[in-house]
Amino acid sequence: MNLIEFFGFLLLVVVVIFCSRQLGRVLGMPAAALVIPIIGLFLFLLRWWTRTSTRTLLILAGLLIVTSLLSIAIAHVLSLREPIVAAPVAAGIIFIAVQSKLLPWQRVRNAGISKR
Repeated sequence: MNLIEFFGFLLLVVVVIFCSRQLGRVLGMPAAALVIPIIGLFLFLLRWWTRTSTRTLLILAGLLIVTSLLSIAIAHVLSLREPIVAAPVAAGIIFIAVQSKLLPWQRVRNAGISKR
């Protein structure tokens, strides 16, 4: 993940959080409960428009869900009014996890490669 991908991912997280907050205000539900349906709709549209593989979309969905919920949790713990402010911190934590290969899908993908 390079810097352009990081900022693109951060933009996706901010859009998901913003949409879930606004929809939560309209429906009277917590924003965290609406994160998964918003991401599902977004990924459905992304799959329809770009024909991206299912595995890539599942990885993106997992990272978006974890980052969005982590951002909402950090904002709640720090008593911030808007969780969008905590989105860079949550995305930074996920960026460190991806770069340090702490996520299991990285190990599974590289397990079939033999070193010569």
